[in-house]
Amino acid sequence: MSDAYKKAGVTDLVKLVIIPEAKNHFILRLENVADLFDKDAASQTVDLQGLLDAMWKNANIKAPVDYTKMDIKEMSITANMELKDMLARKIQWKTVDDDKEGLTKSKIDYDSDFSAVKLVPQRIRTYTVAFETNAENLIQ
Repeated sequence: MSDAYKKAGVTDLVKLVIIPEAKNHFILRLENVADLFDKDAASQTVDLQGLLDAMWKNANIKAPVDYTKMDIKEMSITANMELKDMLARKIQWKTVDDDKEGLTKSKIDYDSDFSAVKLVPQRIRTYTVAFETNAENLIQ
């Protein structure tokens, strides 16, 4: 693993899966493989923008070209729907216990700060990533 990936927060506890979709477009899946019930399990923070920048530079090392735009969207775990749309459509079950004190609410943070993506143990986050360049027709 390159030093740039490690600097971005990809450690031995962060599983990284890349699924290509088209030229300069792919699905990126990050998973914290730490066990939720281990006493020393910790959240991992990944600089997603730094990771993607390192991936771009590594992929274009022989013919360096800069990208003009990086588009990142957080998706559902299956990557078939944007996360914000999935959350809006998700069923909110109402039960008799909803108003009781002491019940913990979900603490999952769906932030959009891609410079510090937080992964709690056993959490999977999925993104679609698209790069745009001025040199789209240089190499076919």
